[in-house]
Amino acid sequence: MTYASVSAWSAKDSSANSLRLRSYRCKAVLIESGLCGILQGRYQSKVTPQSMIGSIASWQTRYAVPFVFCGDHAGAAVYALAMIRTYMQHVNELVTAYQKAVTDDL
Repeated sequence: MTYASVSAWSAKDSSANSLRLRSYRCKAVLIESGLCGILQGRYQSKVTPQSMIGSIASWQTRYAVPFVFCGDHAGAAVYALAMIRTYMQHVNELVTAYQKAVTDDL
């Protein structure tokens, strides 16, 4: 599951990944479970639920990476698509504003 792999990164990997994540304008970790699933230990990892929650809180605080509990795979897909669409609308608005500024300067 997505959240189990995040907690398994080594310190070296975490540092490299955090630097890479900071450069992304649109980022999130989508979790195919609810918070209750983590609290009840319903995942494939030996990490305790408390440790998992601590890791999630740490990543959100240190690296400004939102973790979104999507419930299941279908929920994660719906959220990912909505996030991509919203980001593309934002990019289109920026491009339009830039084009207008360039045209106004001519």
